[in-house]
Amino acid sequence: MLFLTFQLGAERYALDASRVVEVLPLVELRKIPNAPHGVAGIFNYRGQPVPVADLSDLILHNPRANGLPRASF
Repeated sequence: MLFLTFQLGAERYALDASRVVEVLPLVELRKIPNAPHGVAGIFNYRGQPVPVADLSDLILHNPRANGLPRASF
């Protein structure tokens, strides 16, 4: 079985790779004015705007500092 792993604070997490559609390189995000807690911004993916969640902010209540992890939906 293959996993995609990431770390939030001192904790490590793993996702079953079969549940991952695509891994993208880091992209520049556009900030969304008055975005809800945990929304890092949006980016253009194949012509569609995609919101990006800041997992560090959502889980640890500590916004990320220009690094990973982030998740898009």
